[in-house]
Amino acid sequence: MVLPLLFVLLGCKGESEQEPPSGVNSVVEYLRDAERQSETDDQRAEILRALGDLLSMPPESLRVQRYSNYTGDSTSWNSQQILRAYFLPSHPVDLIDSLFYSEYTDTAAQSVIRGHLNKLIGDRESEY
Repeated sequence: MVLPLLFVLLGCKGESEQEPPSGVNSVVEYLRDAERQSETDDQRAEILRALGDLLSMPPESLRVQRYSNYTGDSTSWNSQQILRAYFLPSHPVDLIDSLFYSEYTDTAAQSVIRGHLNKLIGDRESEY
């Protein structure tokens, strides 16, 4: 976990990470079967907020939306950064930043995002 976290913090790509083939939605490829990795309730709350925003905000609003980083700085991360910080893809793939704001609104991407949101809500409810 330390090595992928280091790549996220430094903004680097691992050698094994790849962009999906042309015509493939990188949001879907990145999040499909991805493992959510969070340690605190604050992190889970921020992930919940980000996933909800991905389902409800138009691209022009989401572009300026920011999320708290690991230290709680609420202006640190954009949508791609929070996904990279807390979701580990099941296979070597990365989000394509230049396409992100057109891809996340796709029906297939919305379905995968909704699945992660529902799982997070379910996990939080089972804790109480």
